[in-house]
Order: sequence, then C-alpha cells, then structure tokens
Amino acid sequence: MSFHDQVENGFASWGHWLIGRPKRVIVLCCSFVVILSMPALWLSTDHSIQSLLHPEDPSRIVYDDFLQRFGGGEDVVIAIETSNVFDLIFLEKLRALHHELEESVPHLDEIQSLVNARVTQGIDDRLVVEELESSWPGQPQELRVLEERVRSHPLYVDALISADARLAVLRLKPSDTISLSGDEVGAFEDIEWVELTQDEPSTVGLTGAQRARFAESIRGLAKPYESEEFKLHFTGLLSMEERLNAQVTRDVATFTWAAGALVVFLLFLLFQRLSGILLPALIVILALTSTMGLMGLLSVPFSMTTGILPPFLLTVGVCGALHLLVLFYAQLQQGLSRSEAVVESLRHSGMAIAMTGLTTAGGLISFYEAPIAPISQLGIVAPLGVLLATAYTLVLLPAVLTILPLGPVERSVSKVHRISTWFLELCEKWSIGSSSGVIAVWSLAILCSLYGISQLHFSQDYLSWFPEDEPIIEATSLIDEKMKGAMTVEVMIDAGNVDGLYDPALLLQIDEAERAARLIERNGISVGQAFSLTDIAKEVHQALNENQQAFFKIPDSRELLAQEFLLFEGSGSSALQERVDSEFRRTRVTLKVPWADAIDYPEFLDQLEVTYGAVLSPDARFGVTGVMALFGRVSSSLLATMTRSYLIAIAVITPLMILFLGSFRRGVFSMIPNLAPILLTLGVMGFLRIPLDITSLMVGGIIIGLAVDDTIHFMHRFNRIYGRTGDSRKAIRETLQATGRAMLFTSVVLASGFFVFGLAHMKNISTFGLLAGMATLLAFLADVTLAPAMMLRLTKRDGRQAVSQD
Repeated sequence: MSFHDQVENGFASWGHWLIGRPKRVIVLCCSFVVILSMPALWLSTDHSIQSLLHPEDPSRIVYDDFLQRFGGGEDVVIAIETSNVFDLIFLEKLRALHHELEESVPHLDEIQSLVNARVTQGIDDRLVVEELESSWPGQPQELRVLEERVRSHPLYVDALISADARLAVLRLKPSDTISLSGDEVGAFEDIEWVELTQDEPSTVGLTGAQRARFAESIRGLAKPYESEEFKLHFTGLLSMEERLNAQVTRDVATFTWAAGALVVFLLFLLFQRLSGILLPALIVILALTSTMGLMGLLSVPFSMTTGILPPFLLTVGVCGALHLLVLFYAQLQQGLSRSEAVVESLRHSGMAIAMTGLTTAGGLISFYEAPIAPISQLGIVAPLGVLLATAYTLVLLPAVLTILPLGPVERSVSKVHRISTWFLELCEKWSIGSSSGVIAVWSLAILCSLYGISQLHFSQDYLSWFPEDEPIIEATSLIDEKMKGAMTVEVMIDAGNVDGLYDPALLLQIDEAERAARLIERNGISVGQAFSLTDIAKEVHQALNENQQAFFKIPDSRELLAQEFLLFEGSGSSALQERVDSEFRRTRVTLKVPWADAIDYPEFLDQLEVTYGAVLSPDARFGVTGVMALFGRVSSSLLATMTRSYLIAIAVITPLMILFLGSFRRGVFSMIPNLAPILLTLGVMGFLRIPLDITSLMVGGIIIGLAVDDTIHFMHRFNRIYGRTGDSRKAIRETLQATGRAMLFTSVVLASGFFVFGLAHMKNISTFGLLAGMATLLAFLADVTLAPAMMLRLTKRDGRQAVSQD
C-alpha cells in the first residue's frame, strides 16, 4: 500500500471515529472555541510609529530611550491660516483656543503657541523668564511692539509663526509615551548612550484608545473656532495616527461585510441549499473569533497590516469547507448515507485539505522573521488562523454533517454549472491538445514580467496612502511650505561624563554641527530649522548682558555657563528639562525636516551622521533618531523583508509538495505554476509603476501559500487517477471534471474576497486587494493550464508509463 493510500485510509478511519461520537465532538469544539475566544476582549489598536519596529530593534531602543528622557515628536499640530497673524481679533481668538485646549484636552502634557512663547530678559540685574502672554497687546500700538519682538526672535519664526505671518501653529504633546525595560536595553549593550537599568522607573505610555481620544478631543474642541480668517489644519504624527486608525477601522468593517455578502452569494450559486451557506459560514466565524482571541492572548494589536485578517480569514476559511462539501453532496447524490458520505469525503479530500492548510500557513509564516513588526505579527496570527480553520473543517464540520438531516436534492443543471463546465473543458482541450503551446505562452509571459520586475521601485510614503482629498495631506504640505518642515529628526548627544554639557567647547561644536546640518541636501530633504541647548545658552547670556544683540552667543567660561544655566533653571521655566537630562550629560538637537517618502531618508540620515561625527569631539557620542529616522529604518528593511519572506515561503512549501506528491521531480516542477503568478504580478506592478511598500510586499508571501492550494487539489486527484490508469490525458480530463469546479469556485471566492479590498478608503489597502485578487486568478489559470501541460510533458508521450520517481 502506498503512502497516499495509507493517509487516505487514515482519514477514513478518522471519519469513522467522528461519526461514532458527533455530539461529543461538537461540544468539545464549541467549548474550545469559547475558551480560546475570550482573550479577544483584550484586543487593542496600535498605529504608533514605535509599533512598526520590534521592541528589541536597535533603532527603536534608541528612540524609546530618547522618548523616555526628553519626550518626542509625537504630537498634534494645529496650523491656523489667516491673512495676518498680528491682528487683535486673531490673537484674542488664538489665546482663547490655547487656554480651552490647555484646560480640556485629556492626557495633555504640554501646549506650545505664541501665547506661552518664552521671553527671556535681563531686568535690574535679574533674569526674568516669562510667557509672551504677559505682554499681550490690547491696543494697536502694543500690537506693533509684539510683532517686532516676535519677528526679531530667532526661535519664533518658522516655529510658532510663518515668515509671512499668515500661519500660526499650536503644538500639543501627550503626557507619556513609552515604557522601556532593562531587558530590552541589555540586549543591545553596544548602544552606549542607552544606560537605563531595571532599577530605574519606567513610564507607562498611553494606550491606542487614549492616543486616539487625545487627537479626537483636540479636533473637536478646535473646530468651533474655525472661520474664514481662522482656518484650521490638523497634522502631526498623532493626527496622522488618528486619521489612519479611523480609516482602517472603517475599511475593515466595510470590506468584511462586503466580502461576507459576496461569499454567501457565491456559495448559494454553487450549492443552492441553505446548509451549503451556513456550514462554511460557521467554520469561518469560529476560526475568526478564535484568531481574535489568540491576538488578544499574544498581545498582537490591530494595525493596518493585521487589520486585513477578518476579510482574509473569511475567504480563506471557506475554501476547505467548500471542497469537503462538494464531495459530501456528490456522495449524497450517489445514494450514500450521511455517515458514509462523511467517511468518503474525508477519505478523498482530507489529505488535500490538510496539505492546503499547511502550505497556506507556510506561505504566511514566512513573514514571522520580518524586521517590520506588524508584518511579523501577521506571520504569527494569520498561520494560526488558517490552521484553526483547517482543523475546524476536518473535525467540527464532519461531526455536524453527521447529525444534520441532509439528503440528496434533485435539481436541474444550473447556468453557472454549464458555464464552469464549458470553461474547464476549454482548459482541458488546450492543455492536452497543445501542451507545448501552453508552456510557451506562460514562458513568454514570465520573460516579459522579468522586465517589469526590473522596473520595480520601493516606497514608503504614508501620506500617499490617504485619498487625495484627505485634509491631513494639505495640512502637512502647508507646514512644509510655510514653516520649513512638518517633521523632525532628533540628534541625541552624550557628553561622556556628568556635567559634560557645561563645557563651552562642546556647545560650540554642537552649534557648528547645526550650521553644517543646514547645508545638507539629499533627495530634496534639508534642515529648515534647528533647536538645541545652545539656543538657551545664547538667549540667557544675552539677557544677562543688558539684552544686547552682540552677546547672543555661548559664553566662553565653563563656570559662567554653569551659573547662567542655574539662573535659568531657577526662573521657573521647564525649557531646560526638554533639552538636557538631570546629569547635564545628554542633550537633544531637534532638526525640522520636510515630509518625504521614507525611502529617501536613509541617505540624508547617513550624511547627517557623517556631519555630526566630523564636528563633535571623539569623547562625545551621538545617535540620530526621531520620527523620520524610524520611518527611514522601516523603508530600508523593505527589500530584506520581501526577499526573506519569499525565500522562506518557497523553502517551507517546496518540501511539503515533494512529500505530498511522493516525487522530488514533480514536487519541484509543481512549484512553477505556483511561482508564475507571483512573477507576473510583480511584473504588472513594475509596468504600472506600483511601488513595493509595507503592504504590497505581502502579496507574494500570501499568494505563494494560496496558489499551492489548487495545485495540491489538482495533483492529489491527478496522482490517484494516473496511478490507477497510467494514462496522463485521462487523469487530467477526469481531474478537471471532478476537482476543477471546486478549484474554480474557491479561486473565485478568494479573488472576490481580495477584490473587495479595492473598496478600501486607504490606497495601499485597495492596491493590495486588487493585486492579490489578480494573482489568485492567475494562480488558478496556471493550475488548470500550465500544471496539466507540465504533467503531460513529464510522462511518456503515449500516456501509458508512470512518471519517473527520483
């Protein structure tokens, strides 16, 4: 008895065991689902910048340490457009908005605007630091004084107002951001400026819901102030996150329902009986709720990537049940009892269903090693979801079929049946009658796709994912244009010893590095404004020297510098705490930069590191971090992520195919119809200039696993018939007649489920759905044309001798 026969008999024995105790199996399965689904209550949503990288990633550790010490650029920015900022009515409205936000926004740590802008003066040999509101104008002549003061201050223009005074900005920072454990730091001891220990207190960051509430409340409180002369634009990282969260949530709900409706419709067309709709739906619902429970249990949050799971599992989970039901109903039509039909269905399809689950999971598990955290998380929960759906199909579904009062249904051949039969017969004639031509056409298509693949380019422009009419795109562009940069890069500098930042020479180096950084220009990216400890040093020194402009510089004495910083600290201002740590050892330099495709940032960041490395003394260590630095890190990981996931998927699936087919030769050649759709899809992307980004790169890994499903069902039936008859043409013909219709419908279900993603509001999700749907249909065409033609060529021309076994 062959291996395949033994496995088929094993599934038949499994069927006999199930039909002997169906109610017990149903109760156990339902109890398992209930227990596994309970942690779904713990599910959270996370679209934060940190969530893109693993906690142990060196770039994230540096960023988390930076946030722990100084807070970061994760804020909400309100840009207010007007004809003239220096207007009494506008200023009063700005002040009213500032104070309402300050009093009412939950989780607010700090708000910055012209209202509380820092004013440092020397008055009667005293250092006085107060807010600009203390000299707020009430009369036109006072307005002119305020305008002169603001325009002459180097830290106001391009920070709080635009140079043309047509834009004013409010920046709102949330209270806390992260928690950093000593274990994470210890994993990368070579990052020398990260020196937190387990004994140091860590802060508990805001949850995704709290971050969303923070951004939403700001929008809600500010909107009533909007008018023609007080036009509001919302941007900043948390605004983007809030909009992203809102759109993804809406999209997931929309295309989950749409995919569900499509699947129900297609199941009705195929089976035309209520059980053919309800039973696959039962399997999908149980698999989905169980997977959500696993996400809660494993602390995997909903993100843009894991958000595709509901509609994905909805369509994928149906396919195994569909194959089993097609055989089950066919057995009933032939006069078998329910129990006999269950056993025979498991005998003939159990192995193929199990293998399709394994290969689909194998394609998805390739994402696990991705350096991009949401993709890696998908590589954990999606395979588990697929395996759960497979298990429910092979355990729960047969038990339910055993006790349901189902029987044969007499019905005429439907139009759908006739069309599918005609199409499959056409594929059969083409693949058998012109196998060389089929192989030639596919080979030519693959060769053409290679040119398209050579035109592929990477991109990671998150704003481009939003629809063109999304207000945040306009707001970010406005800040870039008017304020010389909507985003920031941070340089964290470690003097190397306690009180090291009292050294005037080091501060002069930091100041020189800032000036040099402003001269960098790479890929259209340059520094528009810089803020550092040196600004405070210059400001205080000028104030203590009768406010003379000539003294706007760093003092040349260590003792004098320390004394002036001490006076500033005693003035009550918190500005120093934002720029330097309590040991006066570490400081931050904030560089304003424009929003750009993250793929363009690594070159700029590399040059920035070279610049600071050339100016700072060897004793001073530094690290470049911040929002755009993390985006750059993610973009630089795209190629490695794609290459690794595709190779892992192939390495996992190919041995499974060899084992399944029992032949090294056929196992290897069977991968050609599975890889061809991926190559063609990548080629189309190249020709259409569709970029590879964090979303589209997942298409290959997902489709490699799904494409194998139809190949397995085809090869399984082909092997059985060919082994019995030795006639490859007869084996192809009967396989397409018996299994082809189920393959066609599962492919249509899958493609429809993916095409539903095209309804998504976010462009990247929409593109993913269209590409994945196209690849699914190409995979089906390869399995009903290229695979039969290749099997025919691998056998004797007369069709009577078995394929050679390697």
